[in-house]
Amino acid sequence: MHRSPIIAGTVATLIIMLIVSTLAIGFSVDVAQAISQSAPLIVASGLAIGLATALLERELA
Repeated sequence: MHRSPIIAGTVATLIIMLIVSTLAIGFSVDVAQAISQSAPLIVASGLAIGLATALLERELA
């Protein structure tokens, strides 16, 4: 029961890292700076998804 939120958070973090690195390589410096500025918001949403997953598991268990 406790593994799912951890896995969800890890997957979300990996996806964020892939997106940021791909966009930073593929686009101009301005776009890379905009992504790096919005990164905390993306990470926070990933944590929110992990929390929502944990709460759903508690409700369904």
